[in-house]
Amino acid sequence: MPLYTYIVNFKSESYVAQGRFSNVTGFFGTLMKDVPERSFPMLASALKSDICKEIAYGQFVEVPNRRNVWCKKVDVNGSVLTVYAVYTSS
Repeated sequence: MPLYTYIVNFKSESYVAQGRFSNVTGFFGTLMKDVPERSFPMLASALKSDICKEIAYGQFVEVPNRRNVWCKKVDVNGSVLTVYAVYTSS
């Protein structure tokens, strides 16, 4: 299975994770559940669950002029949480 690198940005904080999945959305939103509390202390656990659902069921968009890079943006109480997914290797 391919290896993907996920980069999550929210309010000047970042988190990076990797996983092997069949496709770019193969993680089905579990990514945010695995983020340590210290990475995004401003996100409550209940809010993380809602974010997971939106990431899992929303459409990732290819990043223009980049190969094997996708992006998903989620509105979180007026702030944007961005997830980049990068196909890293097979």
